[in-house]
Amino acid sequence: MTPQTQTEKLKNDRAGWVLVSVGAMLWGTDLLLRPSVLSAGVDSVTLVLGEHLALTVLFAPVLFRTWRSWTKLSAAEIGGLLFIAWGGSAVATVLLTKAYAAGEPFTATLLQKLQPAFAVALAGPVLKERPRRWFYALFAVAMMGAYLMSFGLTWAADPVSKQALVAAQLAVCAAAIWGFCTVIGRWTLRRLEPFTVAGIRFVLALPVLLAWNLLSQGTQSARFSIPSSAWLPLMAIVLFPDALGMVLYYIGLRRTTASLATLAELAYPATAIILAYPTTHDFTPWKWLGLALLVVSLYFIRLENLVTPRKSDQVEEAALGA
Repeated sequence: MTPQTQTEKLKNDRAGWVLVSVGAMLWGTDLLLRPSVLSAGVDSVTLVLGEHLALTVLFAPVLFRTWRSWTKLSAAEIGGLLFIAWGGSAVATVLLTKAYAAGEPFTATLLQKLQPAFAVALAGPVLKERPRRWFYALFAVAMMGAYLMSFGLTWAADPVSKQALVAAQLAVCAAAIWGFCTVIGRWTLRRLEPFTVAGIRFVLALPVLLAWNLLSQGTQSARFSIPSSAWLPLMAIVLFPDALGMVLYYIGLRRTTASLATLAELAYPATAIILAYPTTHDFTPWKWLGLALLVVSLYFIRLENLVTPRKSDQVEEAALGA
């Protein structure tokens, strides 16, 4: 019998897909928490810098305990971590926060559905994850559902306002960066524990955020000030969508393929819809249909294990370990 490859083991590990989904659901709580901090008068860059400072303190014991593993990384692995930290943790988070500040947090959150398109495009050449034929059909259904969730039967090219268009552009850029981070993160997890990767990305993002804070406010006026009314929601952001959500995400990502993981991440906008529904009254039946299409397509993608490895990649995958 042919030895089971790493990707074959991953596609049969249901827990990995579930953990990625739960982590993504925790990210959805951002829709309630982040605007609360912004409404207190905190700048977008300052908010993201504040959460990364708190997360660095939170993950410092983990990084100290595992310092031997991350000091032995190759130049390519360090480059991957830098991309995740600077791109995913710093730039993309600030972009999404700025989209929230533009006054369209609900639209910005829904547009995270575009993330899988960018991730699947990179998963093939980087991770050698070859989808089966039906994967593309179900993926198209998932994208159709995500579109209906966001726009209903209206054209996406007809923005309601300039503010909405700016928020959409920022959110799409953030989704693109996070899509690539999904694939790079899966590759980086070959030799590092999930807690270590999460901690390193927060620490490595600090220099970029500190420099951004100085440039955005000016060297004479740069300061780090958060009103007392913003501390409670800020700490909730740090503990739930940031710390717990990120750790569950990386644990699950290590046990599933990137193509499936990035679709599981669509639990993020789905959760945000549920949380925002009491204050959002324009969620039409067409948008509910979109949510249903999304959930059903994700279910069948996982049920049929529609991502398989190429036979020529078995030797390479075996190097990843059990």
